[in-house]
Amino acid sequence: MTHSEGHAKEQVRRQSVRYSFFRILGGSGAGQIVSFLAIPITARLYTPEAFGEFSVVLSFAAIASSLLLLGTFLAVISPKDEKVVAGLVGVGLIGSIIGCVLTYAIIWVALPNGYQSGRLFLAIAIPLQLLQNCLTSLFTQIAIRTGRYGSLGVRNAAQSISIIVGQIACGVTPLGEDFNGLIAGSILGGIVGNALLLRFALPYIKAFRLEMFMPVLRKYSRYTFVFAPATTFTTLSTQAPLFFVSIWFGAEQAGILGMVERLFVAPIALISFASSSIFDGELSRIAREGRHEAKRLYLTASGYLSAVSIAFGAFLLLLAPLVLPVFLGDQWSTAGPTLRIASLVATTRMFSTSIQGVYRVFGQARVMGLITVYRLFALAIVLVVIILNDFGYYLSVFLLYAALGSCDLVTWYKGYTISKEEDAKNLAP
Repeated sequence: MTHSEGHAKEQVRRQSVRYSFFRILGGSGAGQIVSFLAIPITARLYTPEAFGEFSVVLSFAAIASSLLLLGTFLAVISPKDEKVVAGLVGVGLIGSIIGCVLTYAIIWVALPNGYQSGRLFLAIAIPLQLLQNCLTSLFTQIAIRTGRYGSLGVRNAAQSISIIVGQIACGVTPLGEDFNGLIAGSILGGIVGNALLLRFALPYIKAFRLEMFMPVLRKYSRYTFVFAPATTFTTLSTQAPLFFVSIWFGAEQAGILGMVERLFVAPIALISFASSSIFDGELSRIAREGRHEAKRLYLTASGYLSAVSIAFGAFLLLLAPLVLPVFLGDQWSTAGPTLRIASLVATTRMFSTSIQGVYRVFGQARVMGLITVYRLFALAIVLVVIILNDFGYYLSVFLLYAALGSCDLVTWYKGYTISKEEDAKNLAP
């Protein structure tokens, strides 16, 4: 291949990457627009307390899914051998199924006998929500590995629309009396979204054999014992404000915070998902080919994401108190000031979340573990200060989000140093 042919091929590939990014963004954006427009309806169908309980359930599912998958989904995009990928997929599926069955048993035993009206529903619904989270994480990585970026946008749109349709439909039935309708709609959306990606996972599922389980688990043990806990603790830290508010200030304030996170996390998740899918795929390609382009990719992605995140944070800061009371209704009166506080972390979470794949792709388990320890330490200090001084709701939320923002900056900086070091290794003779 001549130099000009190689350059032309690289230009086509980069155009394809940009096209894939906008396909993910466009498809996901369509779903989020529908979700956003439906918020005034769901906010009037369900109480803040219902949203608070629902938010806690979603947080639990997000935190537990990485552990149940045994961390193997994080490695799916890396191996060259397709048989190894099949082993990773099988290990993740087995861990997820066993974990969901145990969750069902624990909920059934833990709930009091007097709670018969909702006991069976919750014992089934929460494990199902957990299973959907696990499948979404696993199937997404498979789609990224196979380059099916556009399918992720379609999946996101279909999932978001299905969730809203389900929640509104349940809201006008007896399920709408509490948060059961919110969970039911979320499960429906997860089933629809995962069904659309199942075709990419089926070849790996069919190729899996039980004898692959232990060899794969041993070979990728660092993902199970380091990356999975680190990812879990990172997710736990981002959910810390919600858990703390639900315990310290009650379900109603947790519902307010849950709605606020829904308003600012959804756009962040949309852009972060689109950008991280492309970033992880491209960085894995660079790593497999031994090219010294990691730093360039890291800084380019960070630059674009920083500009978008700053603009988004400024929008929330200036317009939230004016728009939200009309948008949500009178019972959500404290949502505006809460969203203004949350805008601080919105400017850091977007870009730091999108480029965290640098730790997994280059196997930086130790660094990721140290950052996790720092994150937990920072949050622990803030929580102690809040409790000892008996701070009010707004100041407590501000301090928690400020701690998370500082952790995002540390995460970005260490990722930058890793990308530089990997480029230096590839340049060495």
